[in-house]
Amino acid sequence: MSRVTSPVTDRSYGLATVCRVWRMARSGVYRHLAPVPATPPRRRGPIGAMSDAALTAAIRDVLAASPFHGEGHRKVWARLRHAGTRTSLRRVLRLMRENDLLAPGRVGSARGPRAHDGTIIPETVDTMWGTDLTVTFTGEDRLQCSSRWIIARLSALASTPMRARPGSRR
Repeated sequence: MSRVTSPVTDRSYGLATVCRVWRMARSGVYRHLAPVPATPPRRRGPIGAMSDAALTAAIRDVLAASPFHGEGHRKVWARLRHAGTRTSLRRVLRLMRENDLLAPGRVGSARGPRAHDGTIIPETVDTMWGTDLTVTFTGEDRLQCSSRWIIARLSALASTPMRARPGSRR
């Protein structure tokens, strides 16, 4: 379409005009026009003192010398630096991730069965099946007391003067 000539000006429309009318980016057109590379793109930046295979072997040596089950990438990187191999922390992390050498993650606490399956239907009407911390149980007789009642009683006791009358020794 960009090579078609305009009937009025007798000039080609051009890629910029066609992309503006069709509301698409020119970079997408250029990307689709470019040939697909035969080899996949390699990592950007300098190669470094060691190849990835040699550095992976050094990482495996550090992990084999460790008394622990697994090491994190920071500790491996520090041990490599201590041994004289200077490399990037992110490169160590990338190689350990690609070769499945990272320390196992924390599993977390074991949890039992969930409190409910997502639906809460009590067996009978007006049965207290849970609490929202507004009801507490007292000691011996197991009575239910509202927390508002307890706070009101404690504040009433705290505001009551519990001292002897001035001038008396009782």
